[in-house]
Amino acid sequence: MQTDQLPIVRLHGTPRERGRQHGEALREQIGDHIACTREWLAQDGADPDALIAEFLSAVGFAAAAERWTPGVVEEVAGIAEGAGQPAAEVATLQYIDELWWYTYYRARDIQQSVPEACSSLGVITDSGVIIGQTMDLPAYTEGLQALLHLAPTDDAPEAFVITLAGTVACYGVNRAGVGICCNTLLQLNHDQRGLPVAYVVRGVLRQRSFADAATFIETVAHASGQNYLVGDPQQIASFESGAGEVARYWPLATPTRTYHTNHPLVNRATQQYAAAHQLSATDIVGSSANSSARLAVLHAHLSDLAKPLDIADLRAVLTSREDATHPICRLLSDGGGYTAATLLYELSTDPPVLHLAAGPLLASDMHTFAFDRAAVAVGSPAAHLRAYD
Repeated sequence: MQTDQLPIVRLHGTPRERGRQHGEALREQIGDHIACTREWLAQDGADPDALIAEFLSAVGFAAAAERWTPGVVEEVAGIAEGAGQPAAEVATLQYIDELWWYTYYRARDIQQSVPEACSSLGVITDSGVIIGQTMDLPAYTEGLQALLHLAPTDDAPEAFVITLAGTVACYGVNRAGVGICCNTLLQLNHDQRGLPVAYVVRGVLRQRSFADAATFIETVAHASGQNYLVGDPQQIASFESGAGEVARYWPLATPTRTYHTNHPLVNRATQQYAAAHQLSATDIVGSSANSSARLAVLHAHLSDLAKPLDIADLRAVLTSREDATHPICRLLSDGGGYTAATLLYELSTDPPVLHLAAGPLLASDMHTFAFDRAAVAVGSPAAHLRAYD
């Protein structure tokens, strides 16, 4: 998708009202998202209706969501109402990572359908903190990307949320300068009663500091294995998070740079994956050629602490195709998954700034979104975009 065609939806009011606004504004795209998800679920011959019903009856995410992110629960209900879609179908759209591990363990012959391509990075530069990533997803998500602009509430800052139509969050940054990036870590233990990734992201975006975001990540029960790369205007860290363990990670002898791909580097809570594949923890760390190759590219660009880095350097990293087999920037023409969005947050500016391309940087322009430039929602995506640029 070209960024000037990206739907931008401003949400305000109560959580239920926000959900209805989301559902109404993106009704057509939400219908497409549901249809594509059902098609993906049917790829191994399964009946999507039966599989969705089986999945929803097997997991107990609702209690965790009500405990840690009750407003988001109301928002999801509002999305279904606004989009005119069944509640179960819209609930399923919130569980992207959770469906990946559920179908993976249910029938591992479809494991190639599990995306493993997100690359994230964070640096503290002379000019401040910058974090970002490629958002790599299955090809069917092309055209489903959206940007939500959440108005502030009494207990949460204003926020930009990068997501897919009908899903409450994939990534985001708030007006307090807290930003979050994510990488799937399928190898880490999952919990059928934990808090799903989309809800963790929204929980982090309610926080006003790195310390509060870290406490939230380290307190909740995690439904899925995930690396959360979090920053605020002063600090950054990776949090390898899975059921039963959260481990902070910096790859270098300094907390000023971090980067991650799709395999755990310090968290050893991998018993479920190891048992399924008859692997040792050591084998799991090095089990992915794709993830390891991309991590090596990140390391080559970011590990020299004597080399100053700026946002142009980080854009170049997220555009990298120097490993042709396992590129960081993935095009639709590569087949399989692709880079559905590329994002960078400048967290130390006042206000924080989001740089976003609604696709791979080699195929979609990156635009800038700053909170203080954003007024009310206007007209077409292109016209709305001009309100932020």
